[in-house]
Amino acid sequence: MSSNKSNNKHLVVLIHGLWGSHKHMKSMEQVWNDKFGKIHETEKGKSGYEEAIFFAPKQNAVFKTFDGIEIIGYRTLVELCHFIKTFHEKDKDAKITKISVVGYSLGGLVARFVVGKCFTDCLEIFKDIEPFVFMTVASPHVGIQFYGNTFFSSFILNPLKKLLGSFLLGKSGRELFIIGGGSREPILVRLSKGEYLYALSLFKHRIVMANVKNDRTVAFYTAFISDKDPFIETDNKVKYYFEQDIPEQDSYKAKILPRIVDLNKLDVHEKAPQRKVSVSTKRYLIWAVLIPLAFLIIFPIALILNACGSIYSYAATAKYRRMIKQEKRIPVYVQEKIGIRNKVHDFVSDTYDSIINENTKQDPYINANEQDLSPHTSKNMAYSQYDGNDSIENPFDTISTIASDDDKLWDKIIYKYSHNMDSNEKWVQTFHSLPFDKNRQTIVQNLSKLEWIRIPMYVKFINSHGGIIARRGINENTPQTGYAALEFSGSLIRHFLENEH
Repeated sequence: MSSNKSNNKHLVVLIHGLWGSHKHMKSMEQVWNDKFGKIHETEKGKSGYEEAIFFAPKQNAVFKTFDGIEIIGYRTLVELCHFIKTFHEKDKDAKITKISVVGYSLGGLVARFVVGKCFTDCLEIFKDIEPFVFMTVASPHVGIQFYGNTFFSSFILNPLKKLLGSFLLGKSGRELFIIGGGSREPILVRLSKGEYLYALSLFKHRIVMANVKNDRTVAFYTAFISDKDPFIETDNKVKYYFEQDIPEQDSYKAKILPRIVDLNKLDVHEKAPQRKVSVSTKRYLIWAVLIPLAFLIIFPIALILNACGSIYSYAATAKYRRMIKQEKRIPVYVQEKIGIRNKVHDFVSDTYDSIINENTKQDPYINANEQDLSPHTSKNMAYSQYDGNDSIENPFDTISTIASDDDKLWDKIIYKYSHNMDSNEKWVQTFHSLPFDKNRQTIVQNLSKLEWIRIPMYVKFINSHGGIIARRGINENTPQTGYAALEFSGSLIRHFLENEH
């Protein structure tokens, strides 16, 4: 790798979620670019680091997010490889030497699929690029399953949500609820092992950020990769205690520091103080009009749109899903499509044509995957059989220097939140495990073989699922706790960059 930091680039890939578009990731890009986007010269006791270039794939917007993780993932993979190849062709002196991948909501699962293919099927492009940070924000790693504490929620409301969600969100909805799958293992289970777990193991740092409240889409437990959820168990009436030792407190532009919940201080007997909310007559009248309007007009329209989108998605992708079942067919064809084998030199703009050619012929490279060798591939074990129990040497790992005094708070935070799922943690011993089925148990067990920095974040907003990444942009209406969460994660990545060697 080049030693010239000004020519080396750090590619940061930002993958949006269900019903979303690349615009949802703009706030994250804006905040992170301010935190670590520019070239940073070497300081005493710290490393200089590369300029960051941000890339948010655009080919999976809105209804295309209904098409299932594999099809979405292959589109994203083709677009990513195209971006890297085009970047190097435009600037012969610059070189992408580091990659970080961030997924939001469903994008976190797509990101896990993509990195699994980057360091297996697409090694010719990624073999000299260091996997640096893998991060997900409010992503349903364990799928979506509703749990309730009342008869109504357990036996009426939650089953209805599951039925509607699995039907109205296309193939993606069925995958998120882990429904069906036929003779193949559910995709969420497959993503927790083999080449996908192996690829995750290559990243120097793995981070998950989970909402503790007001996320009606992705519950805490599934974003946190856990079989425990103190907020479901207590009906979210438990009192929160926030992390006090936040590093770099003076650097925050948000009007508040990030609200990271200290899970070990949760006490089932200590309830959160109840606020008395006074409702004015004017506000009462507004809600009295809006609620019936929503049920009579907005919700039915949304249901019809989702149903139409779901039906269209199934029809449009039926051919591709049949080909995916052939296991080895599409990955090799994607390799040719992105030019790895020098068989294809042009890229088409149509999303589906980027993956499947109507006149596909027998592929001469059908066994190519088994022949690839690179620094990322274990000498003793095929990545397809990787289960997380065997140590694989990361060729980019280096011995970190002892942190300076200024970094002691970061060291404390990183250690604390890398071990907050240990069996001896107070909150782990206090709260009960959720009644997971075998698939969900397998997912948590497999992913927990790797070390994760798990951040439980409180975002004070009516919809914290969108607020945690300031999905609507940074403005006067942005929840400050969401803004602070973005700044915290950006500062954390900058710390890793500064203390890399």
